[in-house]
Amino acid sequence: MPASSYKLTSLGLPVFTPSLLFGIAEGGLLPIIPASAQALGASLPTAGIILGLVMIGTLFADIPAARLINVLGERKAMMSAAAVASLGILLASLATALWVLGLGVFILGASVAVFGLARHSYLTEVVPYSHRARALSILGGVFRAGHFIGPLIGAALIILIDLQAVYWNAVVFCALA
Repeated sequence: MPASSYKLTSLGLPVFTPSLLFGIAEGGLLPIIPASAQALGASLPTAGIILGLVMIGTLFADIPAARLINVLGERKAMMSAAAVASLGILLASLATALWVLGLGVFILGASVAVFGLARHSYLTEVVPYSHRARALSILGGVFRAGHFIGPLIGAALIILIDLQAVYWNAVVFCALA
């Protein structure tokens, strides 16, 4: 497709919508992970370390994520990452020990690495160079919007239901992604 006729709106369903949904799931979880850790008996510093396992999982999975994406392709890798993230979130939600919560959070982080790299790889393949900066800018905005919307939904769920509802909400948003 010539660059002059390329429309960024064509990325709405395959890239921007799943990124928003995944961002809502992740963004909604980040504020409650320390609260969940404290409910399991963690001190505040330990709760912070548990939250840090999201980033450690991301760092740990970055290199293998590239290989996985090469094998599966971007679309299947994004779908697989969302499914594995859902499993990590379920594990964290059912945790009765800190190590189980930490493992679920680590799995979520690893899934974030695969999902993020797959969507960026897809964009660089399908978007003409002349539109790439705008596409990546929109992607960044969509991701940040998800991280803004997620905690708002999470706060409403905590008020209306309980902390556990935020985990189930994240599972649903990951599945939709």
